[in-house]
Amino acid sequence: MLLTRATPEIALAPTEKASSLRLPPELSAGSFASRLCWLGAKCFVAASGSETYALQVSSKLQGVSQVADRDYEAFSESAQRTEVVLLPNRQTSAVWSVLAQPRFRTEAQCLASSLVDGDLDGDRQCLVACVDSLGALAVSRLHLTECSSGTQIQNRSSFTGATVEHPRVHPGPSCCALARPGRSKSVRSPYIAVAGYLGCTVSVYEGELLVRHMRTLEHPSSLTFGSGSGAFGAQFHSTPCEHEELLYFTEGPAISLCDLRAPGMSFRRKIIGGHASMSSGATVSWYSCDLVGYEMALVGPQRCVLVVDVRRWGVLGRWWSCLKYDATTVMWASATSPSLDRRRTQGMLLYVSGRDNEMACGTLSATAPETQPQQTTHEQGRRPNALSSSREPVSAPCGWQQKGERLFGFRAENGWIGAARYGECGWAGLTERGILYTLRTWSGKEL
Repeated sequence: MLLTRATPEIALAPTEKASSLRLPPELSAGSFASRLCWLGAKCFVAASGSETYALQVSSKLQGVSQVADRDYEAFSESAQRTEVVLLPNRQTSAVWSVLAQPRFRTEAQCLASSLVDGDLDGDRQCLVACVDSLGALAVSRLHLTECSSGTQIQNRSSFTGATVEHPRVHPGPSCCALARPGRSKSVRSPYIAVAGYLGCTVSVYEGELLVRHMRTLEHPSSLTFGSGSGAFGAQFHSTPCEHEELLYFTEGPAISLCDLRAPGMSFRRKIIGGHASMSSGATVSWYSCDLVGYEMALVGPQRCVLVVDVRRWGVLGRWWSCLKYDATTVMWASATSPSLDRRRTQGMLLYVSGRDNEMACGTLSATAPETQPQQTTHEQGRRPNALSSSREPVSAPCGWQQKGERLFGFRAENGWIGAARYGECGWAGLTERGILYTLRTWSGKEL
């Protein structure tokens, strides 16, 4: 297992001298959304203030030790799993450069990227979307070329999304999401979703065109795209899909589904929440979500990772007390699932990070199914079958129940401002001091 710590450096212009090299100032604090994206190879994009930066991790190592030189499969085979704290075993640097992207009037809140053409290890084109606290959207099309000196980044084009005028606009948390390409491997204008927390709005763009604008019942906090029947195989589609056609977003304690294939507003909303220690009227809010196939992982201020099957809106498993403080970011180790088995999430890695400097990695293990869930004393006002009504929170298990278990984790010097998937099943995180941590396994395959 390789845990690399990359310190920041400023890219020098040809007329500048080495004596003018200085570290960037402390990055501004954002909301619960992530402001870090991976563009393939060793190139990242981060946002701070009203600007967007490109980060290129150097291949020259400054120090190598055997502190964390262990394969991650050893954790799954061990009988007694104790809390393992990793230490960085490699030291390098990351060169920061400002991207030529439209500047914002307020603080950048969220960053999303999507590969639209090429390969992640070769020449490629990526879309990078950034949204500020007023909900303004800026999208850049970057052309990345791999050469001997590193990665060359060229900004081919940039545009801003058409904003929806509101009578009263207040700065607040915002988030955005880009649809991943489908089987065609090349998408000219994928869907871009933008959610405004205080405005209770969700907007969907196809390129520069605003195609959907929706009002939510509660404050939306996270977005993700998913595929419909295409996840079962190509035989269910007469023509290949260019992008994912289902939009999932969390609003308060609920998950909402919007079918972008329908000509009108096709919605389904389900409350996925409720805590065992709360009363029946108490609700929770989900800060982040990530979808693989039909299994969605959710995190919130209760420090619990909840895995939900979005086909049946049933809870598949829980990972209690994953962090010490609030969990703000969750992601599966891989963007694709290897099989379509009901228990396919068993053994897959989950990365969780919070408001502080802690990061945790865990997995789900199957337990015996519960056929008749019992009500607790705090759920007297709920019906036994919570899946029968869309107004009731989901409390009944769905098939094989899975229990989360922590494998390892580590702590950085400062708090996180963003986290992203790195490689096939790796993880990357950026701190407030501009230090980039990358975690990668030896074999690069799923656990």
